[in-house]
Amino acid sequence: MKAEASTVGFTGTSRGMTAWQKTELRVRLTALYGGPNSEFHFGDCIGSDAEAAGIARAIGYELHSHPCNISRARSWVPAGHVYPEKRPLVRNHDIVDAVKVLLAAPKRRQEELRSGTWATIRYARVQKRNIVILDPEGGVVD
Repeated sequence: MKAEASTVGFTGTSRGMTAWQKTELRVRLTALYGGPNSEFHFGDCIGSDAEAAGIARAIGYELHSHPCNISRARSWVPAGHVYPEKRPLVRNHDIVDAVKVLLAAPKRRQEELRSGTWATIRYARVQKRNIVILDPEGGVVD
């Protein structure tokens, strides 16, 4: 995964990450960091997106915000690159299309049909991206 570290995407629950997910995300982002031109693509939603962007910024990633068109769901994290607002599932596809690696922090271990995070993971699988799922109960699925 190190060779593909320059573009990393993130998807996660609006409820926020568990302490374990935050710690593991920091570990993974640090390992993937490829220098000052490394890009972190996220959805700018409340909860996990805002938490992950803060971690990525602290490591040195250049933030690329892909906001949704639902104002009340946005976290409004300042980013160097802000793309046009889009419907959530459309912008999630844009995030996956822009990256080589997708880090995901779902709220449940089991895959859910009506979950934007899991829909993004499924799309990333179809697009053959490297995916790291940070299990909320601890553990990682690569």
